[in-house]
Amino acid sequence: MSRETSQEIDATAADWAAKLDRGLSADERARLDAWAAADVRRQGAVARAMAVLAHFDAEPAEADSPRKAAPALGLGRRGFLAGGAIAASVGAVGVLLASRISQGDDYATAKGERRSVRLEDGSLIVLNAASKVRVRYSRGRRDIALLRGEALFDVAKDAARPFVVRSEGLDVRAVGTSFSVSRLRGRPLEVYVAAGFVDVAADAPRSPPPTHLMPGCHAVASDTGDVDVKHIGVPAVERALAWAKTA
Repeated sequence: MSRETSQEIDATAADWAAKLDRGLSADERARLDAWAAADVRRQGAVARAMAVLAHFDAEPAEADSPRKAAPALGLGRRGFLAGGAIAASVGAVGVLLASRISQGDDYATAKGERRSVRLEDGSLIVLNAASKVRVRYSRGRRDIALLRGEALFDVAKDAARPFVVRSEGLDVRAVGTSFSVSRLRGRPLEVYVAAGFVDVAADAPRSPPPTHLMPGCHAVASDTGDVDVKHIGVPAVERALAWAKTA
């Protein structure tokens, strides 16, 4: 079976957005959940399609103005629902959402607290206790600043937008994978890789080339970009990341 295209996903997401707008039956809700769970791209497409509808809901009541009064095109909220224009607008809304997110969304946990955060592209961040990240998405990159503590990242694949976690001059770069990064007080940066591949490098002149990590690796990186890597095996990595299952 051929891979579903983004356009096909957007079209189906637009149909679901219209159904969500008028209310779902229990059977429809189950079918939507199953459809969205099968591909992380679908979750983001539904969110963007709903954002189109929210945009029309949020518009000020300007229908009496000369610009809004002309009915010739019929592209009001009702026209979007009936005419399928939601799907055509999903890409544009995605750019708007990326612009908003690029300003920086902070997520943090207090001492003794853990938290899971689902991002608009389907990626998941699990924050350990007393941790904080800042999310900035753009059309070309997905940037995460680890400001303190420890976080697990389950990254949705998007070859056009690498997923980069930065902490005090060190970058951990991936496309689609599962890994953790920690920067605890008085300790160097540590990385555990549960799945996929990541690169660790210092963002500084004359720094060493990136160090490539594979599943089962535990790496400790100095601020200069020197990385000490041990292959401890995936089971050992999963044990080290067991804290994330309690979030």
